[in-house]
Amino acid sequence: MPKIATQYIVDLLNSPKPVEAVYDLASLWCMREGRSESLPYFGFTVPEFHAHMFLLYSGDVANGGHVQFFLNPVGAYAADVRTALSAMGLASLATIFTRACAVFPDGRVPIDTADRRRMLAAMSEEQLAVLSAADREYDSVDSAAFAQVLAYLRSNADQVLPIERA
Repeated sequence: MPKIATQYIVDLLNSPKPVEAVYDLASLWCMREGRSESLPYFGFTVPEFHAHMFLLYSGDVANGGHVQFFLNPVGAYAADVRTALSAMGLASLATIFTRACAVFPDGRVPIDTADRRRMLAAMSEEQLAVLSAADREYDSVDSAAFAQVLAYLRSNADQVLPIERA
């Protein structure tokens, strides 16, 4: 990948448009050569990985709710999402996510997609109502979360796209 002007990265980190800035930054680290789910943190720095977990979580929940998140392969990273939300100071989202995870035995979301799908298919109306409530709660705090994610990345600026900087 070609090098990226450091000033461009700094400008994104200081952008007044957090949603666009976070997505733009993520699009850059996602182009990193050699990145892979088999690598620790997918080959991202820890702050990049945390923001990436937030984006995966928020994308699925915004599109189809917590059920979609758990049904999709990204549900395997539930423990990483929980860690990321806490690390970035997203306490409200972390609480909502923990509540959603609580529909699984001991609050532990299975890593295996087939196991998660079987469990979701067998959930009671009460468990599904918990997930639905979590979806509504998520909708009430989602937009503010991007500003917090950008602030977190800004506070860890030296670890954002360090390989790509010109």
